[in-house]
Amino acid sequence: MASKNVDEYFEEELVSSDFEDSGSSDWEPYKIHDERNLIFKEYWKLGNLSRQREFISRHITDINPKHRYPKQNSNRPLNYRYSFNINGLLVQVCKTNFKNTLNITDRTIRTVRSKLQNGFLSEDLRGKHKNHKAIDSLIKDSVCNHIKLSDH
Repeated sequence: MASKNVDEYFEEELVSSDFEDSGSSDWEPYKIHDERNLIFKEYWKLGNLSRQREFISRHITDINPKHRYPKQNSNRPLNYRYSFNINGLLVQVCKTNFKNTLNITDRTIRTVRSKLQNGFLSEDLRGKHKNHKAIDSLIKDSVCNHIKLSDH
C-alpha cells in the first residue's frame, strides 16, 4: 500500500468535503475555490490541536447587540460572528460556510468556546491525571528474569 503525501491527502479531503455555497453575501466576492482550499490546507497543516483551536478562536467573535431582552432563566449565550482573513481583509461568513471550509463540526466550535477564558485557551488536559495504572517493579523484574532464563 503506497503512502500518500500531504497534498494528495488534502485533495481527497477537499473532494469529500461539502464546499457548497451557503448563500452568505459577504463571501460573494471571494467565492474562489482556491481561497477556500488554501484556508483548508493551512488549517490542517497546523497539525497541532491547540494551534487549530487557537485559529478557530481568532476567527470567531461575539456579537454584542445594542439591546438584549433575554427571557428569565434563559442560559442562551450570545451569537457569534465567523470570519476569514483573505488577502488582508476580514471577510465575514456564515457558520455553515465556516464549518464547511475547515471541515469541522459544531462540537469543535463548542469545545473552543468552552475552553476560552479571558481571551486565552485553556491547556489540553487529556492524559494529564495521576490515576495511571502502574505495574509493581517486582512483577516487572520477575518477568524480565523469566524471559532471560528461557532461551527461545
